[in-house]
Amino acid sequence: HILAVILAACGFGLLTLPEKTESINFGDLITAIGTIFWALHIVYTGLWAKRKDTSSLLLIQLASGTFIFSLSLFLLKCLNLLPTLTEDPSNLFSINWMNFVGLIYLSVFATLITIFVQISAQRHISATRAAIIFSLEPGFAAIFSYLVLGERLSFRSAVGGLLIIAAIMLSEVKLFKIKSRLEL
Repeated sequence: HILAVILAACGFGLLTLPEKTESINFGDLITAIGTIFWALHIVYTGLWAKRKDTSSLLLIQLASGTFIFSLSLFLLKCLNLLPTLTEDPSNLFSINWMNFVGLIYLSVFATLITIFVQISAQRHISATRAAIIFSLEPGFAAIFSYLVLGERLSFRSAVGGLLIIAAIMLSEVKLFKIKSRLEL
């Protein structure tokens, strides 16, 4: 699994890190920090999914996320960095409905349902395997951007995607079989 994680990380890096002519920007740093927190989320979800029932863990995660979101909302509002759902920030009742619909979609599909599926699946697979599966996301994003938006995939992106697929295949293959004391 360690070799698979290294391959997936290299593939992820090829897909997401800036090219030679580009520099790392603030968004790249935020993405890297978010990746660390996402990895911790996968590890701890894997640990707790085997101890708690799915609905309790889902409720705890949603309540925690709501608290953290509310805290960040307050801080961003105080720092005057808050994007709003309103067309006129001084009038909270003039809602931009496209943003509101997007928020509902993200709340239900990208949060509630995906976290429920993740918790349910992590009851049966290891955190390492879950992380490797999650590493497919940038590869799928690249494929869909090619198919839907007509973006061109670079050689570097193709190699990155292939490394991630190789990591998943490697994580499923048993290269070494360690005999237990009972088999000796």
